[in-house]
Amino acid sequence: MRPALLLAVVIAAAASGVGAQTPRIETLGSFPWDGSTGSVLLQRVSDDRIVVQLRIVAGSQTSAGRVQRRTFQTDAVEAWVLLDDGNALEQLPRQPPKGAPPVGVGNAGDLYAFVSFGFKAPPRSGMVAVAVSVDGRHYVYALPAKSGAERAEPVTPLITQPSLIRWPLSEGIQAVTLMDQQTFLKVDLAGQSVPEGRGATPVAPSPDGLQVWVLRKDGTVVSHRSPIREAGLVSMGGWATRSRELTFAYAPFRDLAGVIVRVNGKLLVRELPPPGR
Repeated sequence: MRPALLLAVVIAAAASGVGAQTPRIETLGSFPWDGSTGSVLLQRVSDDRIVVQLRIVAGSQTSAGRVQRRTFQTDAVEAWVLLDDGNALEQLPRQPPKGAPPVGVGNAGDLYAFVSFGFKAPPRSGMVAVAVSVDGRHYVYALPAKSGAERAEPVTPLITQPSLIRWPLSEGIQAVTLMDQQTFLKVDLAGQSVPEGRGATPVAPSPDGLQVWVLRKDGTVVSHRSPIREAGLVSMGGWATRSRELTFAYAPFRDLAGVIVRVNGKLLVRELPPPGR
């Protein structure tokens, strides 16, 4: 049996109560699914491997009869494990592959469907969060696990252009802007604007604990090109703003899934709009 498939079977068996002596499985949180909820599970299966698994109840036997829910489209789910330095763990081949039916396990009248993602995860790798995408919606779960998840609510960008997307944010950051600079990407984090000429001084967002990840649709992240630094003062329309910015390697917008910003201990997700919008 292939190693990645073995990991999927081990975690599925543990979830259904089959087998023994399996490594501890941690439930990171849930996500809405077809009138019910799905679960995100994390398991360290060896010293240098972890598995992230998405699990739903695809069917249930009730007193009123059989309840059938739609199952995963495996090409519409993805997972990332984010590191403190702005990078992500290397993903191993998922099980099942994209486009194949999900793994199914029956237990006590319920049919569970699974998609498993393996990652290379040596000790002290600096994992801070797990992000998942399900049918185009994104969720991020802080590590160690906390109750609930930071869900990417639909946020309409303030500006959408072929080479620039700007979203409103919070936690002292007025907006996050992703820019295509042709040979690299740049992210700008704007602090709160203040009126000019009234004695107020604009302040850039605090760098303490601040981090940004740019997610690719393939389960990787775009690598950092330069660290976070304070940008120059911007004056426009009688308002002054200071920002922090950082740059990334180049990737076309069509290959990107979203941007995650960590600020004040919170993980805030902004999704790229579909092409043409």
